[in-house]
Amino acid sequence: MDGKIFDAEKISEHIYKISELGLVNCFLVVGNERAMLIDCGDGVSYIKEEVKKLTSLPSFLAATHAHADHIGGAREWGKVYLHFKDVPIAAYATSFSQRKRFLEKNNALEAYKNAGGKLPFYRPYLTLKPFGDRKVFDLGGVKVEAINTPGHTLGSCIFKVHEDKIILAGDNFIPMLFLHYPYAASLSRWVKVCEALFEEAKDCLIYGGHGKNAINKDGLLWQYETAKNIIARTKENDSYFKRKIITVRNEEHRHLLLKYRTDKVL
Repeated sequence: MDGKIFDAEKISEHIYKISELGLVNCFLVVGNERAMLIDCGDGVSYIKEEVKKLTSLPSFLAATHAHADHIGGAREWGKVYLHFKDVPIAAYATSFSQRKRFLEKNNALEAYKNAGGKLPFYRPYLTLKPFGDRKVFDLGGVKVEAINTPGHTLGSCIFKVHEDKIILAGDNFIPMLFLHYPYAASLSRWVKVCEALFEEAKDCLIYGGHGKNAINKDGLLWQYETAKNIIARTKENDSYFKRKIITVRNEEHRHLLLKYRTDKVL
């Protein structure tokens, strides 16, 4: 790492991708009247200052899901729009300990030190602005639709920027798909929302919460077919008392994987 915390890149007419430490993608959607930051990273530094470099419009924060690497810095903003199903885990995800743990497990302590040797302590409160399915944010000439896609978490959402034909998918549709966390949905439920995503994304590019480029839909199709095969050979409750975390990798493309729990298949 070169010590640079944020790296911004314009990916479409209205959208900037802001990478935090090269680990997490945040997305700034700029309309004619206001701007919307989707995910704010782990809170290693002050992303609000980065947003001000890109737009002078008033801005607000929304999140694809409530994990530390996506809403860790939310207290800098004071409030965050979040799907109501992820509200129960938001306080834990924005805690100092969880933010630091994310850096440690990703070997990012060097950049952590370059940010001043300690994570910023933000304001003690965070106002949550829960929303339901198909919430539309009007930015003035640009509309962003939040669609609940349970999987990585129950409240995971994709954000569809209609004018740019881009879907911002968080961690629910990326090459390293993790469905083994305590607050994740079942594999069968993820398959259903993946089918819905294929329909939504017919003419769209998909960007995830991690990785440099747009998501390869062939990889997503492999995860979908793999999940369907696992479901087909699983009997109801046959793994409940033998809870295991299973990782399935694509033999040709080892970066492609599906990680799930045996008791949360059906």
